[in-house]
Amino acid sequence: MDLAIDGGQTGLRLGLASGGRIREVHERPGLSYAEGTKFW
Repeated sequence: MDLAIDGGQTGLRLGLASGGRIREVHERPGLSYAEGTKFW
């Protein structure tokens, strides 16, 4: 099983493949941040 991840501001996509065939693709809204936000 192979996992591919494509992340950016406009979208986040995860794909699973096996035996050279795409089995599943999941899409979500992209990554963003608010100015002045602290993450740690």
